[in-house]
Amino acid sequence: MNKFLFLIVILAFNIYGQPGKTEFPYISFFDGYVNYKIPPHNWGTPLNPDSLAIRAKELSSLMDSLGITHSVSWADSISTIPGDFNRKRKILDMHLEWCKDTPEILGVETGKYLKAQGQDKNRYPFQIGGNSAFSLSPINNFGFGNESSSSVWFMNLHPDLIPAWVGTDVTGRDTILLLYSGELNVRKAAPSLTNEATQPYMVYGKVNRIHFTNTGERHYISIRAMIEPNSLPDSTEVFRVRLKVVPASGYIASKDFYDTQKVDTSSVTNNGKIKNPLVKTIEMIVRKGDLSSTNMEWITLTDPTFHFREYGAVSVDKIIEVGILYGNKVTTYIDAITFHDSLYEAFFNDPELRNKIKSQLNAKKAAVGGNPLFESFYFDEPFTLTAAVRKAYTNFVREKMPSGKNFDLSGAAGNYWRWHFRFDRFYAKNDVTGFYRNSLIINHYPFSLGLKRGYEQGGQADIQFALNNLIEYKGERILPYSGNEDPDQFMGLVTAIDAAQNFSPELEEDIPLIQTVQVSAIRGFVPGIHTYTKSPFGLRVPSPQEIAVQANLGISFGAKGFMFYMIPTRIDQWGMATYGVFDDKYNPYDESSDKVAKSRADNPQIPNSRYLALKDYIKSLKPIEKWILRCTWVGAYSSDTQTYRRNSRQNWIKSVKTKVNNTDENFENLSYTETGMFRLTKFNNPTVIEPDTLFLYITNKLVDVSAHDSTASTRNVRVYLNNSGLTFNNFSVIDMNEVSQPIIASLSKGMPDSNCYFDTKITGGGGKLIMITAKIQTGEKKREGGGKKKGGGRGEGKKPMRRTKMRR
Repeated sequence: MNKFLFLIVILAFNIYGQPGKTEFPYISFFDGYVNYKIPPHNWGTPLNPDSLAIRAKELSSLMDSLGITHSVSWADSISTIPGDFNRKRKILDMHLEWCKDTPEILGVETGKYLKAQGQDKNRYPFQIGGNSAFSLSPINNFGFGNESSSSVWFMNLHPDLIPAWVGTDVTGRDTILLLYSGELNVRKAAPSLTNEATQPYMVYGKVNRIHFTNTGERHYISIRAMIEPNSLPDSTEVFRVRLKVVPASGYIASKDFYDTQKVDTSSVTNNGKIKNPLVKTIEMIVRKGDLSSTNMEWITLTDPTFHFREYGAVSVDKIIEVGILYGNKVTTYIDAITFHDSLYEAFFNDPELRNKIKSQLNAKKAAVGGNPLFESFYFDEPFTLTAAVRKAYTNFVREKMPSGKNFDLSGAAGNYWRWHFRFDRFYAKNDVTGFYRNSLIINHYPFSLGLKRGYEQGGQADIQFALNNLIEYKGERILPYSGNEDPDQFMGLVTAIDAAQNFSPELEEDIPLIQTVQVSAIRGFVPGIHTYTKSPFGLRVPSPQEIAVQANLGISFGAKGFMFYMIPTRIDQWGMATYGVFDDKYNPYDESSDKVAKSRADNPQIPNSRYLALKDYIKSLKPIEKWILRCTWVGAYSSDTQTYRRNSRQNWIKSVKTKVNNTDENFENLSYTETGMFRLTKFNNPTVIEPDTLFLYITNKLVDVSAHDSTASTRNVRVYLNNSGLTFNNFSVIDMNEVSQPIIASLSKGMPDSNCYFDTKITGGGGKLIMITAKIQTGEKKREGGGKKKGGGRGEGKKPMRRTKMRR
C-alpha cells in the first residue's frame, strides 16, 4: 500500500489569484448616501433632508452586517472618512459621471466629455478598399478593416449589409494607390464615357446600432479621400454623401432613399407612449475644392439634423445606412471613413478643455483621493467607441496619485460581446505600460419581469434558458448570421472570463472577474400618474435560490467577487423604480399588486427576504473565499449537454449526472449542473501553478422546483473523472464547503472508469468547492487498481484531512 502525506497551507496569504487582490469583494451598487446626495423621486411631497441622512446612516450599518466591502457611491470628504455614513466600505466614485449634472469639485466638463464617442482615424477607421472580410477578429482589426481589406460594415456582399436604396447600383473598383507615404488599398471611381441617367454609388455601408449611443449630440462623418488633377472648377460636385438613419428593428427597408415613413417599432417609452421614430435622410455634397489632388486628406462633414434625438434614451435603437453617390466628373479615391460626435470633436481638438478636465480630476484627488475609503473613479458600462476618451481619462487619473494609492478608472463593463472586450483591451489600454484596468465587472440580469417561476408550468425550462443566456448569450448579433457560429458575437460569463484572462492561458495579465448579481426588481412607472407601465428594463424579484444560483454560476466561471444590483430601493425621476434588498417600512414592494409601491427614501428602511438570502449566501462563502481567490479558471463542463464549454482548456470530467436521492440508482435523463475547473496558484506567486492540486466548483442550476418545499431542488450529483494529468497515483476528493473539510472519495490512477467518481449533495441553486489532491494515509485496504473494496469511488463521511504547513 502506498503511503502519502497530504500537506496543505492554511494561512492568511498576501496574494490570491491576481496581483494585488487580497480581499474577496462584495460591492453594493449604490448605498444610502447616494439617496442622501442625489434625492430620488418624492411622489409629489418634498423629501426630508434630516430623515434622508438618518436613513443613509441606518443603511450603512445594515450593509456592514450584510458583509458589503465596497459601494458604488458618491465620494466626498464625508463618505471617504470612516464615520456614521460609511464606517469601512471602499468607495467606487460614480460622481465621475454624475458631475455633469451635479458638479462638486469635479466640474461639469469631466462628466460631460467622459461619454465622447468616435473613431481614432489612425487606428480604427472604417477602412475602404479590398474585400470586406466577414470577420470581427483582431486580424481584421476587429471588423474595422486594414490596408488590405475593407471594414466588415462597408462594401460587404451580405444582403443585410447593403442598404436597399443602394442595391446593385454600384460603381468603381478596389485598387492599389502608390503615394510617397506608401501603398494604400483604396476604392477608385473614374468618369464613365456616357453620362448615365442614374448615378451609381462608389461606397456603401451599414453602421451597426451599437457603435453610437449619444442621442442628443450632433454627429460628424469624416472621409479620407483624394482626386486626380483636372481643370474643372472648384464648385464641381465630386460625390454626395447620403446617410439614412433607420430603426434597428421593425423597419421595412425601402428602395427609395427619400422614403421617411414613420415606423411602429412596438417599443414603449417611459411615459407609456408607443415610439415611432422618424426615418431620417441627410445629404451632404463634397466638391472639387474640398479635396487634394496630391495627398489623401480627411474632410469632415456634418448637418444640423445629424443626431438621434428622436430615438430617446434607448440610444442603440438605430442604424446608420451610408451611401457615397459618385458625381461621375472627377477620378476619386476613398480610403477610410469615421464617425464621431460633438463631444469627441471638442475633446480631441481643444487642449485647453483637456487640461481643464485633468485639473478637475487632480482637484478631486487632492481633496479626497488620499482619504482611507476612496478607492477608484467609476464609469458604468462604457460603449465601444468611448475607448479613445476613456484611455485619455485613465491617463489623467493615473497622474499624481496620492501616496500609497492605486485607484484607477474602473466600473462595470456591461454584458458585452467578446468582440467588444477584445477591441477594448487593445485600444483603451495605455500605450506605454499596456495596463488596462484593475478588474472586469460584468452585469447580466436573467430574471425579467415576465419570466415564470421554476415551479410554474413550463417555468423550469424558462429558468434554465435564462441561466444559459447568463452563461453564453447568443441572441444579440453584431453582424447578420453568416452560417457559422461566431464566438466574437457572444456575450455572457464564458465571454467575460475570456476577457478577464486576456484571451490566453497565461497568468501574468489576468484581472479578477466580478459578477453582478440581480437582487432587485425593476418596474417602469409614469411619474405624473404613478401607475406602472411596461419597461424595457423590467425585472422581477429573484428568489433566494435564484440569487444563489447567479452567484454560484459566476464562481463556476471564474468570478472572484460580486456586485449586487441594487442594494437600496431607488425611485428615479424619469420613471424607473428599483426595489432593492430594503423596503420602505410603510410602502413595501408587492410584485403581485398593480398598485405602485411609493417607496420614499426618507422613510425607515427594513431588510426584506432578499437581504436575508444575500446575507446567508455571503456567510456561506467565507470558508472558501481565499481558495477561490487563489484559483485560476481553466474551463467548465455543462451537464445539460455533457460537453465542455467552448473555451475550456482542460478535460478532467467524463460526465456529470444527478438524481433526486442517494438511494435511488436511476439518474435523471437531463442534469442541470455547471462545473468550473480550476488550477491552484502558489500562495506567494499568483503566476505559478501548484502542480498537484485541482479544484472543481459545481453549481446546481435547478431552482424553486416546488413553491413550498425548498429542498425539492436539491440533487445528489455524481462526477465521473477523466485522467487529470496529476503526477501522483492516489488522490483524495475533499468537500471544501464543510467546516471539517471531509474526504468524500479516494481515487487512484488505473481504476476502472465506472469507479472513478465522487458523489456530493447540492441544494437548489447551490454550489460546492471540491479539491482533488494527493491522498493522505487513511489505513483503508485497497483492491488492485486503487479502488475500495466496496462502493467504487465513494468515501462520504471520512475523517478530516491532516494539515501542516507546506515547506517552500
